[in-house]
Amino acid sequence: EERRWDEALTLLESATREHPDDDLPHELACLHNERGLLRSDAKALGDFDAADRWVKLPLAKAGRASLLVRRDDLDGAERLLQQALEEDPELPEALLALAELRAQQNRTKEAFEAASKAAPHLGSAVALLARLLESQNRVDDARKLLLSAHDKVPWDDRYLVALARVHEAGATICYVTGRHVAMGPG
Repeated sequence: EERRWDEALTLLESATREHPDDDLPHELACLHNERGLLRSDAKALGDFDAADRWVKLPLAKAGRASLLVRRDDLDGAERLLQQALEEDPELPEALLALAELRAQQNRTKEAFEAASKAAPHLGSAVALLARLLESQNRVDDARKLLLSAHDKVPWDDRYLVALARVHEAGATICYVTGRHVAMGPG
């Protein structure tokens, strides 16, 4: 997988150098950001830096903010998110990072609102919503949300880990087949 990302980025960088007037610099920055959102902290920062060398996008700020939340630098995350959301108030990754930040700050209502806005676009936002519901002892609501996620964000399977966790302690088994998620007896 890593090799394919590297190959794609190398090809796109070469094409961007040959055709700098096209939309390729923007696409290259998006691809670097996309990879950064999927990688460990140190590698992710490298991807966000590489993206910024081509085009500075709010997505890189959102990605960095999410890393800062994980590192417990909440003030730094707040600053980056403010900038990212000023540039693009509907950016799902920025809304998710804001939800993560608010959850870390125990501002559950605000975390829930931000994650709800990102959930139609990101499986990880659905997973965060489920975690917030679980923290309020609303396990059945979390389970229903996660079961419906496949229809809402079929391209993003990051909610599946949360779905497995919700069902791990129970006697119910989760089946994922093709485009359907169903519950069966344990």
